[in-house]
Amino acid sequence: MAESSSMQGEQGATLLIDGSLNHGWQLQGTADCWHFTQPQYGCYQKSWGYELSARALWNGTLGAWPSDLSLRYRMKAKQKNNTLTEKTDDVYGCYLHSVDSRFSLEVYEGLVLRTQARMRLYNAQIASTNEVGWAVGEAIVWQQKNSPIKGEVQGAWFKANDYNCRLYFTERNILYGFSMPMLYGEGMRVSATMSYKISERIQAEAKYALTNYKNQSKVGSGLQTIEGCTKHDL
Repeated sequence: MAESSSMQGEQGATLLIDGSLNHGWQLQGTADCWHFTQPQYGCYQKSWGYELSARALWNGTLGAWPSDLSLRYRMKAKQKNNTLTEKTDDVYGCYLHSVDSRFSLEVYEGLVLRTQARMRLYNAQIASTNEVGWAVGEAIVWQQKNSPIKGEVQGAWFKANDYNCRLYFTERNILYGFSMPMLYGEGMRVSATMSYKISERIQAEAKYALTNYKNQSKVGSGLQTIEGCTKHDL
């Protein structure tokens, strides 16, 4: 398990614990520690860090409705440059606490309701305040096996004080696509994905998403700047 995008100049160890309990419960625990032997992004000298996480999973039925639940807590500690000084060897520790939850309920054959909630709390040793981010979303999923049409509509509300407490939200995407949009600032995001099976060898898929930011006159920066507070993706 690598902390950076590529395992270069990194040493570390990971411990994974996975166990099953009665009544459909499963518990997972992870402890990961690392040491960078060379400068990395955000820290121009040797640094260290660690991550601890605990997750509970449940799969069963509520009445006659199949459902599943996921709860996870994660705490991550690492070192960054102190940009308030001119010393390149001055670093500080920062801590990110994350709580993620997801609940799915199949209310009809192929019709699933899914609720997501995420929260981030970022704390730096050089700052006296915490940065907080949260997001709540609800999705309606249609995935009946014998139906040629499958789709998902999701709406999410988010608020994150800063990039350090940004949130990643799970969304359905078209075939071979991956979608986990990064959200920070304040606003809402709506997305819709649909696939239609025309024949055994032909399938049409499309996705549209809209992100609206509150109290913002521009979205993005540089050549990717969008005038206005709304971003459209097709």
